[in-house]
Amino acid sequence: FMSMPPTFGVAHDSTGEHAFPPLPGLADSALDEEVAEAAAEAVAEAEAQEAAREMRLATPRATLSIGSAEAHLRRRLELEPENWDLRRQLGEALLDTGDRDGGLYELELAMVGFELLGDIERAQEVVDEILRVFPASVGHHQKRVEYAVRTRDRARLANSYLELADALFRSGAGDKAVAVYSRVLELDRANDRAESALAALAPEALVRLMEKPATERPS
Repeated sequence: FMSMPPTFGVAHDSTGEHAFPPLPGLADSALDEEVAEAAAEAVAEAEAQEAAREMRLATPRATLSIGSAEAHLRRRLELEPENWDLRRQLGEALLDTGDRDGGLYELELAMVGFELLGDIERAQEVVDEILRVFPASVGHHQKRVEYAVRTRDRARLANSYLELADALFRSGAGDKAVAVYSRVLELDRANDRAESALAALAPEALVRLMEKPATERPS
């Protein structure tokens, strides 16, 4: 057998000249544990970030705040100032926040933009939307009459005139309202609402209109 060193098995003070050196691999094992802990923490953090990202992606757009939607639309409009669909959406978002003046301004821009493009149907949609919020706006009622004339939609024209006459009456312009109610009956002889309004406001005008031969009433 190989002979043992003379000092084998003899205890020595750790500070002595012949103290045993550290066991091989001990310091490396401690370092490995630290590295493993750091790696586990990094993995946990990455998993948490991924879960948060998936939660954001799963959040419905409807949960976005109105303010963030408005800011998003404004940023897009900086790049596409003549995108009238975006302009309309911005107007709607402003109305939702209670900014009636700002919403009306953006909707009017969209309405005129669609009109200049020749898209009268879309312009009509926007003016209808404006009137749902501002039903007393005579100017927008007149704009709706104009669009109905341009699209040659007789039924829409009669209804637009009728709404205009109502708005004129509510604003105190009774004489103008009578003229417009008369125009409604010229377009739609069976319109009971216009006939009732004329009977109450100007019965003599109603009588004259009824006495006219059908051939004299404008088409």
